[in-house]
Amino acid sequence: MEKEEKSPQSQRLDAFRKSTGYSITEFGHQCEIKSPSTLHKIISEGISPSPKVLDKVIKRFPMLNHDWVVLGYGEMIVKGLQTQEINANSLSKSTDSAYQYIIEALRDHDFALNTLSKNVEKAMANSVHETEVLKIKVDEMLSTMKVGTEFIIEKEAKRDAFFEKMHANEMVKIKALDKERRENREKGQKILSERIYQYLKESRESIFSALNNAKEDAIMQSQENINKQFGEHTINKKP
Repeated sequence: MEKEEKSPQSQRLDAFRKSTGYSITEFGHQCEIKSPSTLHKIISEGISPSPKVLDKVIKRFPMLNHDWVVLGYGEMIVKGLQTQEINANSLSKSTDSAYQYIIEALRDHDFALNTLSKNVEKAMANSVHETEVLKIKVDEMLSTMKVGTEFIIEKEAKRDAFFEKMHANEMVKIKALDKERRENREKGQKILSERIYQYLKESRESIFSALNNAKEDAIMQSQENINKQFGEHTINKKP
């Protein structure tokens, strides 16, 4: 039997696991995955990780890019988190490190924007030039926030499209199987009907043949009896 190919999600998760230097068993312990067989099935047998398992992995290793594991987008490690120290007691509870990183960056921008707004009020009293410079910086912050928001919306749209495509593909397979079963059933019924018709036809021909043979035998027997009677009468008659 040909061995099934591992899922892309399984291969990417295994690549990250190897980069940590942990064995499969130790990696499962680190991620608090209670069943040892769960991670072995994912990595050794190529089964796609469930959202629950992936959440535990990213909780333990927040630098792992969620979108990279699931969809293959971006890099394996989230930008800015390459050198982050792994501490099981201070891990983020986010299930999507890429989105979390963007949200945190936007939060920092918002804080910086508020600070700049206060500075603008002070700067307006001192210099028109300084006020214009600060306004430019505020516009840059707003532009950055807009880009980040659009990035999140785009990622969510791609993810929704990905799962919708998976659902559509499954529906196509189901319809194809239903069509095949229906065609096989109709074909079987046709073959059965033809065999029944042939059986009845052959039976009818056999019956008619038997009746004709019986009829001919009866006529011949009757004719022999008549000939025999007339023959005996002729022999016994005196001239």
